[in-house]
Amino acid sequence: MRNLFVALLMLAASPAVAQDKEKLSATDLTVRTALTFKVADSAVQKLLPAGFELNSPTAGPSKGSNLNLTLIDYLMVQDP
Repeated sequence: MRNLFVALLMLAASPAVAQDKEKLSATDLTVRTALTFKVADSAVQKLLPAGFELNSPTAGPSKGSNLNLTLIDYLMVQDP
């Protein structure tokens, strides 16, 4: 019973130990704009490197799209 108690205490303390090792690298404020398009599969396949295959989203707001573009506008970046 004592071993089980010690094991539970170790599991409870593990996240706290891991958080102590984390270091803040940067804080940013960004605006992200996602553009999704439905293009002919053959046109998109020509743009992909050999061996790559299309994998369109099956759920969510971009369902059925096969060409996605995300624009990121960095408004502010601060280091620690």
